[in-house]
Amino acid sequence: MRTAAILLLASAFVAAHGPGGDDEAAPEAAPAAPVAAPAPAPVASSGKAAPAGCKAVLGDANWPANDLFMSAMPNVINSQVATAGRLAKRHGPGEEGADEAPAPAGVKKPTFRMNAKTVADVEAAVQFAAKNNIRLSILNSGHDFLGRNDAASGLALVTTNLNGMKISDSFIPSARGDAQVVPGAPINTMRIPATRQAYVTIGVGLGTQALNDALAPSNLFTLGAAHGPVGVAGGWAQTAGHSPLGRHFGLGADVVVEYQVVTADGKLKIANAVSNPDLFWALRGGGGGTYGVVTQATIKAFPSPKMTLTAFFMNTTKYEDTDSVYAPAAKFHNALPAAVEKGFSGYYYLYRNAIKGAFVSINENANGAYANATWQPILNNMLTYPGMSKDLLVYQTQDFPNFKAWFDEVFGAMGEMHKRDVNSPRSIARSIFADETLKRRHGPEGDAPAGDAAAETEAGGITPMASRLLDASALNNPGLARALKASMPTTPMGQLRGNVVGGGVISRGGADTSVHPAWRRALVHLISTTSTQEQPSAAALRAISPASGSYANEGARDEPNWQQAFFGANYNRLLSIKTKYDPEGVFWVTPGVGADLYAVKDGRVCSAAANGSMPLLSRSAPNTDSNKFSGGDEEADTTSFPILMGAQGPYPNPAMMPATPAAGEAPEGSMEGMGEGDMGGMDMGASGAASAPPAAATKPISGVEGTMGGTSAEGHSHGNAADSAPMAAATKPISGVEAPMGGAAAEGHAHGN
Repeated sequence: MRTAAILLLASAFVAAHGPGGDDEAAPEAAPAAPVAAPAPAPVASSGKAAPAGCKAVLGDANWPANDLFMSAMPNVINSQVATAGRLAKRHGPGEEGADEAPAPAGVKKPTFRMNAKTVADVEAAVQFAAKNNIRLSILNSGHDFLGRNDAASGLALVTTNLNGMKISDSFIPSARGDAQVVPGAPINTMRIPATRQAYVTIGVGLGTQALNDALAPSNLFTLGAAHGPVGVAGGWAQTAGHSPLGRHFGLGADVVVEYQVVTADGKLKIANAVSNPDLFWALRGGGGGTYGVVTQATIKAFPSPKMTLTAFFMNTTKYEDTDSVYAPAAKFHNALPAAVEKGFSGYYYLYRNAIKGAFVSINENANGAYANATWQPILNNMLTYPGMSKDLLVYQTQDFPNFKAWFDEVFGAMGEMHKRDVNSPRSIARSIFADETLKRRHGPEGDAPAGDAAAETEAGGITPMASRLLDASALNNPGLARALKASMPTTPMGQLRGNVVGGGVISRGGADTSVHPAWRRALVHLISTTSTQEQPSAAALRAISPASGSYANEGARDEPNWQQAFFGANYNRLLSIKTKYDPEGVFWVTPGVGADLYAVKDGRVCSAAANGSMPLLSRSAPNTDSNKFSGGDEEADTTSFPILMGAQGPYPNPAMMPATPAAGEAPEGSMEGMGEGDMGGMDMGASGAASAPPAAATKPISGVEGTMGGTSAEGHSHGNAADSAPMAAATKPISGVEAPMGGAAAEGHAHGN
């Protein structure tokens, strides 16, 4: 147990301190003199125009000249330097920055890049792309695991700088729409009664953490991704938008009451219940980058709840035992429907030899006693299975007074321009969610030029994964254990990531959104992913959930029957809306609605007719023209990924496995024989202190029904890039480490994205 805790802390240190382990804020450098970007090497024209029905690419006779780009969009950047294979990026109008590190060999990118700062910029970019028949890709916060925010040519439109915000106590839909928010303008505050909701209008570039930081002075919060930098109004909410508290408040698509969007004609449109209602319906679940460029949204906000985090970690007795974990894992899944019913939600990881999870409960259920009564019987039962270690169990609960305190503990507070506060206290609670890969995927924080968040926004590339939405029936399917094993990637670092983010309010919504209907039945979104370019498979999960689907933001590029899998019965209606507002295919993402109308031919996007075929209900979506891959989930516990929960402790390794104890002796770190007198004063108060660990972890808790079939299974993993305090040796603090578990530390301030 002590070894595991030390490893947890070690991995947390790397993520919290940033590249190179720096613990001090770097001194501000004097402004550098503008450096002219190198001129791009000329590209010889082929002398031929793009084939009929195909987008023009650099080198075609009908590719627009550079000065046409510049005159139509004064802020545009020529992003390719052919002789060096590097990007030259402009930091602002008239100011050139040094070019970046070379792109990976062979990776192609859009030829020009527009960092939009106004709606007029967006309109100009869309009009130019449509008029000149070039590829247009939309980049917001850079988080798209299917690579749909990048292309091999054309124009990249970056919307990160559209990040204004205002709070209102009411909203009435109208054809005029809400007033446009202004980036950089002061953000208002207001007090809303605890029984009411508010509304917040945000620019599309505003990220989850920045949004909730700004809402906190009004004691409000709203739904967002389980990773701070992800834009709320972009592809996250436009595709469904799952979150740790969705069970209580709905999906991201459910809470949007208005979008403002520039469509393929280059004009801003208001989309709400009374203005362009068909477009509004499509934008609430039909996928990002498909119907237009969203510039702002108005969404519901809610009184900030009290929260309790519960985290655990267990593994097989032998590291090489990669079979024993699936039977207890199936029982864990059996218990989840009852846990959701009791108000829990969150996240878990299943490895070939370990299971870990982090779940939240809120308001009247936000206390350690409630969490313990739910989780201890479940975990006790799992530990009785053959092959599971009885003594290496990390278990901890922690209270938070409001959403921001919890989110800061999970992600760490953010300062100016998303700079990580490296000098703030680090709660021991963050050690269970350390994540180095997330930092590597999204880059070090704080390196954007002042006032230009878009300058550091880059597409992350394609990440191999496969997923399935699982309802209560699938979670109790007799073949679940076999399906879990079959879905586990074959590489040593393969993992299944479970998002317990359904049920409750989500199951009762949906009539006015285009979210896949399977979301209204699902309790778990389960993802298979790995550290390599191995393409995982969800075939076994599909077999136990034939009427369900997958999530288009976190699914397989080669998902079979992709229209049904990603959009369900809504696909045909979505396609008719797509062709109404974008008849010429200005916007194209794959997989996405209308992807089957086009295909890549000789490196360019062409209509299906130009490819000599007609669109059909194809088995797999057309390939994209982007060839940038993320390299897989590169770390043991990567969470370059959703953005869910940072690595909750290290990936299981042999050093973590306990030594075999002498006959009749409880292993060091076991919970056997621990009574109240051994709890070291750790009780569960509202201050954010850690609760007592499970007493006699291998025995049912007295008076608590501990069946794994569901009645006492009430935990939902919650996890983001945070760390929750592990229980070293069940009740002992880690030697030499100060563990500030009191109130202030519960609102930790180190940021790790």
